[in-house]
Amino acid sequence: MTLIRFHVENWRCVEKLDLELSHINILIGPNSSGKSSLAHAAYILAKAPMVRDVRELLRGLYGLNVEFIARLGCGGPCYPVVLEAEGEPGRVELRVRSSTELEVSGRLWSSAYMMPSQRIDYVRLLQLLQSVVRREELETVSGRTVVSFVYSLAQMFIACLPSLPSIFLDDLMKIMGSQRAVSEVARFKDVGSLVLELIPLLSMTSYKYVDPYTSIELSATAAPDGVIDLGLIESFLSKAETGSLIAVEEPESHKHPLKLVELVEFMARRAVEGKLTLVVTTHSDLILHSLAKLVETGVIKPEDVTVYYLERSSEKPWTTARRIHVYEDGTFEEIPHVIEVISRVF
Repeated sequence: MTLIRFHVENWRCVEKLDLELSHINILIGPNSSGKSSLAHAAYILAKAPMVRDVRELLRGLYGLNVEFIARLGCGGPCYPVVLEAEGEPGRVELRVRSSTELEVSGRLWSSAYMMPSQRIDYVRLLQLLQSVVRREELETVSGRTVVSFVYSLAQMFIACLPSLPSIFLDDLMKIMGSQRAVSEVARFKDVGSLVLELIPLLSMTSYKYVDPYTSIELSATAAPDGVIDLGLIESFLSKAETGSLIAVEEPESHKHPLKLVELVEFMARRAVEGKLTLVVTTHSDLILHSLAKLVETGVIKPEDVTVYYLERSSEKPWTTARRIHVYEDGTFEEIPHVIEVISRVF
């Protein structure tokens, strides 16, 4: 694995950081330490060469204008904002010199996908529309016209919401675009399966959960959170193009520990096999232990994993990153604050 050199400067809460990215990249640390900011930076850098209007992409990231991505520590926005990545097979750079001056050059990843922490909520927003559409309404031209109009309004509403919905939904539609009219997205042992149904010509999607023991079908609004999220993550990783970058926020959410261990193994295998750059934000050290076990058993190599512990403080208000090394025997360097947590709990 050839490491990717990743440079971030004046982005959100980051003054200047130089990181190394491999197939599986874990960002762990306290709340507000910069995990999501770095994951978003990697995603935007990978996505920028593929869009017509990078300013619109940046506005879609936080629902704010370009100047709000700049670190606020210079009596205002600090410029230039610089995102750079270099490795095989190339180099990409995004440089923002002012709110109106922006440059993108090069390309490194084949595609880019974002899975924000609120992804289940966004999917269920889509399902709310499905719940008010009756099949008989789709059998007439006038009915299809009305439904298409309502759906367009819903898309406009969703796109106006902050926190990545429009970006995520665009990525979701791209991932699911090659699906058949009705197809199984993912199946999980002892948990059930997630089925995607497309309504042709209307660009509408509907997710259903199939219970593993009774075969009862439930809509996504009534399905277990963990299964919906497992299905989404598996879909993105399974269908992403070779050489893509995928940012996943908090994959541990809604998961039983054993299912999380299984998910981590799937993610790790898929990242290596698909030559993906997987950027994961987490608060769970179980993900680290699971990856270390995969290294110990030879499923992945130590160089396939990079782990950074992020911190901020009143003395150091801008994000700092400490590399946590994973070794061949399945051990890794101690994570800060672990002893403090154990002492408080026990």
